[in-house]
Amino acid sequence: MFIEFNLNQIQAVLNNLQVHTTPLWGEMSPKEMVVHMQDTLKISNHKTSLEILTPEDKLPLYIGFLNSKKEMPKGYKVDYFQKPDLSQSQLDDLINAHNLELEEFFTHHHESNYSAIHPIYGDLNYDLWCKLHQKHYTHHFKQFGLIQ
Repeated sequence: MFIEFNLNQIQAVLNNLQVHTTPLWGEMSPKEMVVHMQDTLKISNHKTSLEILTPEDKLPLYIGFLNSKKEMPKGYKVDYFQKPDLSQSQLDDLINAHNLELEEFFTHHHESNYSAIHPIYGDLNYDLWCKLHQKHYTHHFKQFGLIQ
């Protein structure tokens, strides 16, 4: 159901992404998807700081979703990321930058006191960030036909 969330698995799947791959749904290009995934990692790596947008009384529902076996819905849009101009960027360079951010997440954030704010899900510890990333990667890898 979900991709295994570890460095080797994510990198292996991303290496199969081609610049001309057409998404099965949505409007992102392969380059935009890689940058979007990196942007989410930057939030979890404390490089991007966003405030919580979800009302406090709704946060337990979102945490419940992270702990569930439910997948992220197709067509869900977020407003807190800017769409970058990637016309001059090479997909391989974007994947390499993404992979460095992913390595940083796995290397530095497994300690017990780690937490970072996600604008939708709130203040997440390492385990909840891993669940969020796992669902997020699964969603976008399915979007681009990289996994079933």
